[in-house]
Amino acid sequence: MQFGILGRLEVSKDGHAVEVKGNKQRALLNLLLLHPNQAVSKDGIIDALWGEDLNGREAGTLRVHIAHLRKALQPTSFDRPELIVTQPPGYFLRIDPESIDANRFERLAAEGRRLLFDDPERAEERLSEALGLWRGPALEEVAYELFAEGEARRLDELRLAATEDLFDAQLARGSHHELVGDLEGLVTIHPLRERLWGQLMLALYRSGRQADALATYRRLSDYLGHELGLEPSTQLRQLEERILLNDSTLLEPAFRRGPHRRPPVERTNLIGRASQVAALQAKLRAAQLLTLTGTGGVGKTRLAQRLAWSQLEAGVEVWWVELGALADPRLIPDQIAAAGGVAQGPDLETVELLGRLLAERELVIVLDNCEHLVDASAQLVDDLLTQAPGLKFIVTSREPLQVQGELVWRVPSLPVPEPTDAAADLITSPSVELFLERARGRGITIELSALPAVATICRRLDGIPLAIELAAARITSLTPEDLSARLTDRFSLLERGGRTALARHRTLEAAIDWSFRLLSAADQMLLSRLSVFVTGFDLEAAQAVCAFDPLTADDVANGVERLADKSMIEFSPDPARRRFSFTESIQAFAWDRLPGDPVELLSRHRDWAMSLAGAGALGILQDEGVWYPRLTGAFGEFRAAFNESLRRGEIDAGLRLVGTLGGFLMWRHSNEALEWLERAVQAAQQSPGQVKTSTRALGLLSLGTYLFFHNRFDEGHETLEAAAVLYTELSHPVGLLWTRYQQSFFPKSGDPQECVESAQAAVDLARQLGAPPVPMAYTLTRLAEAALLVAARREIPSIEALDEILSICEEGKVYCRELPQAYATGVAKSVSGSVLAMKGSEERGFLLIDEGLAERGRFVVSTPCAAALTSAGRLSQRLGYEDRAVDYLARGLRALKDEGLPYSARSSLVGAAAAIRKQYPAVAARLLGAAGSLRPSFLYGGCVFEDEEGVLELVRIEAGDDRYSAELGSGQRLGARDAIDLAISHLEALANETLTQKRVDSR
Repeated sequence: MQFGILGRLEVSKDGHAVEVKGNKQRALLNLLLLHPNQAVSKDGIIDALWGEDLNGREAGTLRVHIAHLRKALQPTSFDRPELIVTQPPGYFLRIDPESIDANRFERLAAEGRRLLFDDPERAEERLSEALGLWRGPALEEVAYELFAEGEARRLDELRLAATEDLFDAQLARGSHHELVGDLEGLVTIHPLRERLWGQLMLALYRSGRQADALATYRRLSDYLGHELGLEPSTQLRQLEERILLNDSTLLEPAFRRGPHRRPPVERTNLIGRASQVAALQAKLRAAQLLTLTGTGGVGKTRLAQRLAWSQLEAGVEVWWVELGALADPRLIPDQIAAAGGVAQGPDLETVELLGRLLAERELVIVLDNCEHLVDASAQLVDDLLTQAPGLKFIVTSREPLQVQGELVWRVPSLPVPEPTDAAADLITSPSVELFLERARGRGITIELSALPAVATICRRLDGIPLAIELAAARITSLTPEDLSARLTDRFSLLERGGRTALARHRTLEAAIDWSFRLLSAADQMLLSRLSVFVTGFDLEAAQAVCAFDPLTADDVANGVERLADKSMIEFSPDPARRRFSFTESIQAFAWDRLPGDPVELLSRHRDWAMSLAGAGALGILQDEGVWYPRLTGAFGEFRAAFNESLRRGEIDAGLRLVGTLGGFLMWRHSNEALEWLERAVQAAQQSPGQVKTSTRALGLLSLGTYLFFHNRFDEGHETLEAAAVLYTELSHPVGLLWTRYQQSFFPKSGDPQECVESAQAAVDLARQLGAPPVPMAYTLTRLAEAALLVAARREIPSIEALDEILSICEEGKVYCRELPQAYATGVAKSVSGSVLAMKGSEERGFLLIDEGLAERGRFVVSTPCAAALTSAGRLSQRLGYEDRAVDYLARGLRALKDEGLPYSARSSLVGAAAAIRKQYPAVAARLLGAAGSLRPSFLYGGCVFEDEEGVLELVRIEAGDDRYSAELGSGQRLGARDAIDLAISHLEALANETLTQKRVDSR
């Protein structure tokens, strides 16, 4: 039986319409549907249906209407329970809540909203399905009756919110052209819904209609001003300004997956915790640090997961940081930075970098499983909370952090039924409900007669969710009575002593041991071997590592599926790649039961990590979308394999692993990678006979690049040159090619011509290898970038030189077209655009520069865009486009700050000084002083439009000699970070002044 209240009342049974006659009967059914499975009093019904128009016969008339309604809904009910039950003080409509379309709509809409941030395509499917249930206004026939009015309004509001969510999902998928008409109609009907206005502005702008987008904002502003005396919201005003400045970042989807790590998706219902979640949400609003403590398996992580998603649903940014696999407490800041997508930089400690980035932001960081790192976690949390007042932490740990202001919540086990409870009451027990739901997930429905056995299981397991889930996993082969009997025998020790924390821990271990003993010998061996993986694995990895005597590859594949079915390992569905993982408790248990010496298993794990790193080193340059998530997911495995290799003295293997991973580690794990490389290279130098020459060369190539990245230039030059010598001795053109490529970013003499020579050498080596696409695309675009660096130093570059750069770019683009990745293409477009602008085609050139910047910005693993943005800003200044220059320079400085990288700081500050010198001459002089104390760097293109001496003279004239000298000295004492903040604030102020003046002029 299905009921529809999203429009006129509709009832159907098995797909056929059921006729409900008479206005009073239809109103009565509407009323009962608003309270499914709840008794509605007769007086309440009479008051709702007749109001004050009473004649004393309403009770009898109501009984007649109930009888007719029963007959309409259930013509024959001899063998089925009645839908409408007489139950004091009135009547009870007994139905599945999902049979009401409004309830299905709310569930689908909530699912769609939750998916919006991570999977817009699935979100659009859910939201479209939800909105497709509507046939008209909610409760259309009774919407103005007192008993239905509030619910009708609530449902209509939810419908509108779901429509807005759908538009966001469609915008995220690039459907802006198709949305304009629908949005135009809706803002006319709902002129106060600012979210709709913002979506319309964005859709118009992405459709190439910038003027219409700005006109839409003015239309809203005029309406609010005339009708209500209000201004549009801050968010809409900022959107208008970004559209006015032609911000190319608005062209990106609104809900692309952000760089930060979100909480794991909730794949099962959270049972028995609703009141706790509500209480914890209230506590989190009042506290900066909420720590969930409790024994292993009690559900700390699952509760934190629900809390985190509730914050996301409320619009709060959340970073999820998993610490369970981390052994070194020094790496906690780097783990948080990686979870937040924050690039680590050499000029600041990661803790200070995080403090500055988070100081002005409101977000929640979840630290999951930090009991083994509790002291270091406590110190870091205290430091960050001191620096960032808008920051909140949710922590899961078996013990509190003992930080000032910490709110500790001990997560209890689920309530269990008492032995004296009646059988009818058992189903309402949360622990029993959890068992029943997990059993249903395996296709098993527990009969009512078996509920006492289920209750006994839950009591024996102390209501610990993990233990209950493990027990429910066996329901496919054992009855509840068998499970109860086995648990009684197995856990007889629990009948002694009190229920302390230690006893609960023994209960969990015993539950795991019990499930482990029910496995076949082959599956026990496989589970123990799989525990070598610290963060997770896919089937291919499991076979590569665990398929050795006596287990075959087929044994591993089939065994993994069986272990997942029995909840011994967890399955994480991924459209691209199926992955499995352990709970912390099961992994530790399985590793302790590994038979024999683990040497062979650890060696196979290391060899698999080496193979994945080798495939990923090339794959990530060809198809980042596939390889970056795969390598990121395996980072904990790389760390474990590297540390184990050095611990066992296998230095060649450890150095090859980290050397191969060098490019991937650069932007998200830079500090840790440098530490790995220095340890491995030092060990190789101390044991030269144990390390191959080719491995030493690879290690030196990677180490040299990281040393430059960390501002250790002299060491970097020596290390890269040592790598070049070894590759030359080995006659290894591939290694020498990439060494020359890296040297092209770091000219030892400071002469940009040296960059050209190194890049040309790399191109020549690539041609000798037969011109494969990856090295040709990278070396040619780098050669073009280096040649532009030389040409731009001349006051009037020769046309021949500029044409030659364009020719190099065009050849590079040919190879770029063979690659799915975007970085080299972005470099080619940016360089080509710069050349075209210098030749007089400014608009075409800047359009191409913006396209190139957008391409480069999408390539996570390779270079960020700060230097390229600075170069575009300096070019804009050279060509007289001051407004454009301010925009590029401000974006470049913000990118530089976010990336934590120093490589174009000097160029950026000089450009900012040039831009603000007329309005803020003293600040410009201070910025030049700060810039002068920084070392110039050519890393990743540097700034190709330098004119530092000219800017110094212009600022001196604007400021006056005395003031100039004083501010220059003051700037020399200013740190790089403070100078960047100073430059950003004054560039933004200048942009706002310019925008205000344009508005005045337009009026």
